[in-house]
This record gives sequence, structure tokens and C-alpha cells, in this order.
Amino acid sequence: MRKLFKRAAALATTVATVGTMLLPVAPVHAADLTSTKDTLSREKISVTSVTHTLVTTLPTVSTGTVIRFLYDTAGFTSTAQSTSAGTCATGTCTLTVSATDVKINCTAGPCSGLFTQTGTFTATNPGTAGSKEVTYAQAQGDPVSGSFAIPIVDDDQVTVTATVAPSITFDIDTAQTDTESAAPYSVALGAITTTDSQVSGATDAANFIWMNLDTNATGGAVITVLSANGANGLVSTAVSADDIDSASALIANGTENYGICVSSTSATTGSFTEVSPFDNADCTADEQTPSVGGLTTSAQNLVNTGGNPISVGRVQVTVAAAISAITEAHNDYTDTLTFIATGTF
Repeated sequence: MRKLFKRAAALATTVATVGTMLLPVAPVHAADLTSTKDTLSREKISVTSVTHTLVTTLPTVSTGTVIRFLYDTAGFTSTAQSTSAGTCATGTCTLTVSATDVKINCTAGPCSGLFTQTGTFTATNPGTAGSKEVTYAQAQGDPVSGSFAIPIVDDDQVTVTATVAPSITFDIDTAQTDTESAAPYSVALGAITTTDSQVSGATDAANFIWMNLDTNATGGAVITVLSANGANGLVSTAVSADDIDSASALIANGTENYGICVSSTSATTGSFTEVSPFDNADCTADEQTPSVGGLTTSAQNLVNTGGNPISVGRVQVTVAAAISAITEAHNDYTDTLTFIATGTF
């Protein structure tokens, strides 16, 4: 009976041993990274020196684990680094870059959580378009494997074009105050005496000349003026030899002279530059002794926009005349001023 028991026990031990040997051994599965992405500065085929920004979430890996990303097998070449750096949520990670691959190194672990590339690495894009799968696996340490994809396209840029039509608008008004008026435009100076010169403004009830200018001309614009009579100034229609001469000088009672000057300018965008001889400081609204510029039969620059576009530009021009004791008496002294605006596009 005792022998029978010993044989049964031995048999049970043998069966148990064999059973243990036949149990399947669970394989060690590689862990995947999650939320992996690589943002490229360009995704066009064959572009060189493309900057990569790698971000992923690590599983828990031990110190010494190195995860290798095989960029070369995905068609990316000439990988290079300008700096080698990265951080992960837990532990200490670094980024290293070689000519063919990129590695995340857990230098002090365990390492886990969000890995963010803080250095930079560059590579040349594949020469064909399509989805490029970058695989990764452990180079050493804990098993890690998986892949992610990067799109490569025939071209990643869109050229946007537009055309802006050249534009310039110019308008003249004549009024005592800054207001719009209709053609024909005129400035009636009225009766001039040796003791009372006549000047634009409320004092003598004479109109100013106002001009509007808007232009998108890249080289800006200029307004010119020419006189029908030039230096002869205001000429009698009946007796053309009789005139009120025009010269650059101060208007003064008892001294014959006629001319114009810029009394003010304004603009919403841009500005005007007054041009000599019409830029005198002694030329303001209702100034009774303004310093005027003499007129010619050739176009003279009155104002310009300094080589720039201008918006809602407004120019105020004073007209003034004085006579001497021997200025011939006529009621038909006249001159015609022609103003031209020219834009440089």
C-alpha cells in the first residue's frame, strides 16, 4: 500500500512538472506612443532644410530606454540638428539627431508623459508625394514600437495675387469758407484802391481757391499753376497794355502787385509740401498783407505730396492784389489761372 502511494505521488509530481513546462509564456508587448505628431515647416516634395517639431506622449519607460524614429526609411534624408533638446512630463529626456534618425533618450527615469521637442532638427523632404509613415522602436531598454504619418505634397504653397487700379481725383472750389462749389470758378477781388488792397477772405469778401486731391500714386502727386498773363498779372481786357504786374513780394497798400500763396493744407492720410514761391509763412486766412508768389505763363509747382499717396487732401490758396497811384483805371482787369494735378504711378 505504501509503495502504491509513493508511485502515485511521483506520478503526480511528474505530471505537474510537465504541465508547468507546457504552460504558454506571456510575451512582453511593446508599448505604443500616443498623440504623436511632427509639424513640418514645409511639406512640399524635395524641399531642403525643413524644420521638424516632434511631440508625443510616452508610456512609462525606464532609465536608459532609447526610442529610435526611422526617418530615413520614410524617405527623409540629410537629417541634421541645430540644437538637441527635449523635455517630458516625468523623468529626464533628451533628443538626439543623426544623419538618418532621431532618438528620444530617457536619461533619468522612469520617463513618461508628454514629450516636447525644444531643440530643432531639419531634413530634406521625400521626392514623391503621399503619406509617409515614420516607424519607431526601442534602440535599447524597454520595448516601444509604433508609427505615425506625415503628408508630403507636390506643392504646399498658394500664390495670391491682386490688382489695385491707379486712381487720382482732383477738384477745385472757390468760396470764402471751406465748402464745395460748382463751376465756373472765380475770385472777384472787387475794387482795389491805394489804401485798400484786396485779399481772399471774409475781410474783403473775396473767395479763396480750394482744391481736393486723392491719389494712390506710388510716387505721389503734384499740383501746378500757370497764369494766362504771367508776369503781366491782371490785364485790362480793353487795353492790354495796362496791367497789374505779378511778382514774388509782400502785398502792400500803394504798391502794385498781384499773386497767390498757399494759406493752408490738410489731409487725412499723407501730407502736402508747399513749394516756393507760394510757400510763404506770411499767408494765412484773412491776412491783409500776405507774401505772394509771382506767376508765370509756364506751369509752376504749387504743392506736392512728398512722393507719397494722399487721402482727402485739401489745399487753400489766397489771391491778393494791390495798386499804386499810377495804376490805370479799368473795370476789366482779369487773369486766368490753370491748375493741373499729376500723379506719378
